Amino acid sequence: MSRAAKKNRKAIIELSDDELEGPIIQSSSEDDFKADESSSESELDTESMSSSVVSSEVEPSPVKKNTKKGAKGSLSKRNKKSDIKIERVEDKNNVSKRKHSIEDEKEVKKKKVDDSDNKKSSSKSDNAPRAEELPFAAEYAKTSRATCKHCGSKIEKNELKLCTRFPSPFFDGYQEQGFHFVCFFNRAPKVKLFPHNFKGFDWIKEEDQERIKRKIDEVIEDAGGLEEILKEYIPTVSIGKRSAKCAECKESLEKDEIRISCKNQNFHLKCYKSSNKRFFKGSSKEIHNYNSMVDDDKKILDEMFPKAEEIAKKDEIDENEVQLKEQSKLMNDLKTAFENNLSRDEVKELLEANGHGRDKRTHERNIKCLIELSLFGVPENCKKCGSVVEFSESQVKFVCRGKDEDQVRCDFKTKNPTVTRLVVPDSMKDSNNYLENVFIPRKRTRILPKDTMGGD
Repeated sequence: MSRAAKKNRKAIIELSDDELEGPIIQSSSEDDFKADESSSESELDTESMSSSVVSSEVEPSPVKKNTKKGAKGSLSKRNKKSDIKIERVEDKNNVSKRKHSIEDEKEVKKKKVDDSDNKKSSSKSDNAPRAEELPFAAEYAKTSRATCKHCGSKIEKNELKLCTRFPSPFFDGYQEQGFHFVCFFNRAPKVKLFPHNFKGFDWIKEEDQERIKRKIDEVIEDAGGLEEILKEYIPTVSIGKRSAKCAECKESLEKDEIRISCKNQNFHLKCYKSSNKRFFKGSSKEIHNYNSMVDDDKKILDEMFPKAEEIAKKDEIDENEVQLKEQSKLMNDLKTAFENNLSRDEVKELLEANGHGRDKRTHERNIKCLIELSLFGVPENCKKCGSVVEFSESQVKFVCRGKDEDQVRCDFKTKNPTVTRLVVPDSMKDSNNYLENVFIPRKRTRILPKDTMGGD
């Protein structure tokens, strides 16, 4: 049987299954069978035609499919564009936020700068100038790590180290640069070379004190003497041709205002008079350019520098040196006794019992403070702010350690404070034989040197 006949046969069987309820036609003749085949073929052709039409109507054309894909692509592009727009908006918002935050930070910094400037200005008016500090220091090297700022080699442990001192740009205080003994005198300004211009001079050994004195005399003699050195520091008076800044108070010097100049630094007259940068001790007529000034300006200078200041005579200095040497020996002997007989806790307890305890102070400084109180008495508290008054090695006077709410130091200073004798608690006497039987607190007058000169 051919393939077409088989297909027709299947179609006939399907039709007979669908129309079971209708009459069944039987034909025994071949003609009828052929007629049936032809009719079935025609029906199949019509069905195939109709099915093709239906399929053509139902099945989407490839063009439509492409249009759907294109729509999806356009939607994705639109979404991407919208996402990009959102990102751009967010970036703009972030940039604006950053700008606002940067502006806020700038405002905060400006406020901080203004506050610090206000504090500095208040501290300048309330505090004593830092120029009152001694320009040098003498001590023994505690380690072998320090290097000489002149030759660059190490300063060995326990070797005598001489230092220059200068105001720190980082904190309210002074910094030090250490040198070997010989290297120091190649760098130190000769006009400030006096034995008691060294902070800690009283605490070094007697032979090292004499060594420093001999070297100073040698350096000054080689320079032609002290008078020759001081000639470099004779000031010049003038009328300002333009505005400048005072080296002492840091305030402005106006144009056409009278000023004093020395070593490329300008000063108000009053500032120069009170400054420790002033090494000139002569009268007004010795000032350079004095004769070219008008009479009114000459009167001002005559009032400020009426006559040459008296310099301590050699006999007075020698007598003062003897007293200082005796005082230094007492201080060092007491230091040895304290180190041998008192523990760290006992030293702190004695200081606290007399109102001079401080947490951040080293043990060495605690011992020095206790020696001061034991030999020269306990100073009364500050009359201005009620804080503790202590002797300052670097300023060579008794100063107040108090500060106000803005951390501005009290400006109280004196050379002759009212003192009371050091008090030793009974509980400490019971537990320490040295405090009970040997130690005797004193109330001596502190001898101050007469040959200090210059500070900054």
